[in-house]
Amino acid sequence: MHHFAALQKLVEDYDLDSGRIFNLDECGSTPERYMNGQPASRGFLQKRGSRDYRIGDFKYFNGITMMPIISADGSCASPLFVFKGSRLPYRTVRVGNQTVDKTPACKPPPGSTLALRTENGSVDTVNFLNWAYNFVDHVKHFTANSRKILLIYDAYRAHISLEVLELFFLSNNIIVYALSAHSSGKTQPLDTVLFSVSKTSLYNVLSNCASVQCQNPFDLFDLCAILPEAYHMSFTVKNVKESFCRAGIWPLNPQRLLCEELPADAQVDSRLLSVDELQKLFEERQIEYRNKVLGSDAVIGQSGYVDTTNGCVMTAPSVMEMVRKKKRRLREVFTR
Repeated sequence: MHHFAALQKLVEDYDLDSGRIFNLDECGSTPERYMNGQPASRGFLQKRGSRDYRIGDFKYFNGITMMPIISADGSCASPLFVFKGSRLPYRTVRVGNQTVDKTPACKPPPGSTLALRTENGSVDTVNFLNWAYNFVDHVKHFTANSRKILLIYDAYRAHISLEVLELFFLSNNIIVYALSAHSSGKTQPLDTVLFSVSKTSLYNVLSNCASVQCQNPFDLFDLCAILPEAYHMSFTVKNVKESFCRAGIWPLNPQRLLCEELPADAQVDSRLLSVDELQKLFEERQIEYRNKVLGSDAVIGQSGYVDTTNGCVMTAPSVMEMVRKKKRRLREVFTR
């Protein structure tokens, strides 16, 4: 209930509307797996009549990570795509009498940020910070005249570096709210609808490509070429709004989650509170946190991770000071 009480306070204190509430998260895309996540032994298969058509063997393909950013009003900000490797591959094509080297950079949706990582294709602190500068530019018209916007995501360590938090809040009036730990499957809008829809859309687009490109190797260029179609099929205004609605964030509705039935095989050790009892608890928590400094209950463990068991406003002064102290301690250890 702390989660919804904190969100309610943020919305009221800063007079937030749907256009100033954003959510981001990461999702991997590896077409050599089926929609159900099971490995495909021969690459991506498309059933057609009595024969199986496949798009190459994916031996030159490492997968990518997509980090979309959505707003409660149904719009989308510039997404981030992370590729594995030290540089983007290129193709040499002939244009008239000249040869030109082309990379996949022009293929993803317009305004996308492309990044590289040698270890794996996930988002790291450097890539996230580079994307953050683009996001700040995208929302600068919202933050004019000291107006605030709310950015919601999980507490993955690449998302909560001191550099990112200072860029967002101290310079650009962006409030960062970290979701409660182990709850993002229900409380994070992107997880409720869009990631499932986007994987299905990518699968369907790849299926359509199978009959055309069944004999040629399928590489990063081909994937980047179809990404815009799959992206725009998934990230529609309707789907984005439904994602925020199912998470109970906009419109703010704790009962959206509280009324969901547990699976039939779920084991519960104690009596569940009724919806009315949970609603009463929510109202009590609202009163309890009304006069508290946002984020004052945050804790940084010995490992350096921020404890967001109950959700946390990462840009609260008390939390940022904790992050600074932790960074100073780590610097002292490395300089000894």
